[in-house]
Amino acid sequence: TQIAEIQRLLLRNRLAIATALVTPTPEVIQTSTTEVESNIATITSSWKTYSTQEMAEQERALAQTFLEHRTRFVQEGLNPAISALRANDMDLARRTVLESVRPLYEPVNTDIGALMQYLVSQAKSDYEAALARYSTIRIWSVLSMVLGVLLALVLGVALIRGINRSLFHAVDVSNAVASGNLQGNIRAHGQDEAAQVLKAHKAGGYEGAKTFLRRAMLTDPLVTSIADADAILHGLLEAEKDAISSCWYA
Repeated sequence: TQIAEIQRLLLRNRLAIATALVTPTPEVIQTSTTEVESNIATITSSWKTYSTQEMAEQERALAQTFLEHRTRFVQEGLNPAISALRANDMDLARRTVLESVRPLYEPVNTDIGALMQYLVSQAKSDYEAALARYSTIRIWSVLSMVLGVLLALVLGVALIRGINRSLFHAVDVSNAVASGNLQGNIRAHGQDEAAQVLKAHKAGGYEGAKTFLRRAMLTDPLVTSIADADAILHGLLEAEKDAISSCWYA
């Protein structure tokens, strides 16, 4: 992250100045001071990018404290040390490091460490919250699937029971008509296939029974025509109206 890179460059600056003090050759001083200036510019650029991001109140407070301490550290510590090294004034450079760079670095190091710790803690909290949301979503997904399966089972059982009821009734009606029981009543409710069978049986069953009775009457020598058979059948049905199912009169 940007904060981690800033923290690394701050340490590199301390190391570069210490190297120049230990090995105060023109080449080492030039390399070290150039690196420190480059790191200062990189830190400034990275901090500018970081500070434009949306921050929580606590993070913004930590960032503001770091900015104040770091500004003073650069102006009163690093820049004078660079100038003393380039002037080859090693006594002034050592005194600047002891009296300014080291004391001013301490709050900067503390601030950047606190900011880094806050970001790590916040990332951990965000991860745990995301993990909790995932667990909740997974639980609800499993419950939804289980409830869906249970609902499908309940609807399936209800459908099967309804179809079986209609089929058993159709069998009972067919057996009753086949045995000559004309008092049964066909109950054809619903729109399933079994109900459609019952409706067709209801529409054609009684008419088929009437046709069967009509043909039986025509075998009687006293019945000379279909009209005679229909008249006798009509009279029979009227006489037994109280005992025969109303479906015969539909």
